Amino acid sequence: MKLFMRSSLVILTFLCAVFTLHPTAVCLGADPISIKSDRMLSTEEKNTVVFIGHVDARQGDTAITCDEMTVYYKQNGKKDDTTSQVEKMICKGNVQATCGNWLGISKRMDYYAAERKIELTGNAKAWKGQNMVQGESITHYLDEGRSEVKQGSGEGSEGVHVIIQQD
Repeated sequence: MKLFMRSSLVILTFLCAVFTLHPTAVCLGADPISIKSDRMLSTEEKNTVVFIGHVDARQGDTAITCDEMTVYYKQNGKKDDTTSQVEKMICKGNVQATCGNWLGISKRMDYYAAERKIELTGNAKAWKGQNMVQGESITHYLDEGRSEVKQGSGEGSEGVHVIIQQD
């Protein structure tokens, strides 16, 4: 029972962190958090929770879907304290993250809590309204409000592509 409660608290803590990772951060709210997947594995020894298969995490108008989501966390270290902090989150396969009129897609998404940084890699694309940016990777620094887009290094790389709609 203790392991189940700790896993549930870890998941809740993780979701609170996940839904703050959108660049505008205005999508947070008091709405309930919902995660659906085919399986969930929690490994206390490795401090991980893995959601596998048709992962769909939602809160309000924020959603993350992917094939697999792994959350890495650390314990607060206090005796009888079952709370945790998310260190990083890795989403793999058919990643799609949305919040309001922002949409990001890629093969992989990494979130680093300490740096408050999101990395979309593998044919990454992001839209805000009708504007779009595409590259092999998109890194967004949440606190700085800046992004960096890189082209792939392999042969046939299409470089960075941006479409800006004018009113």
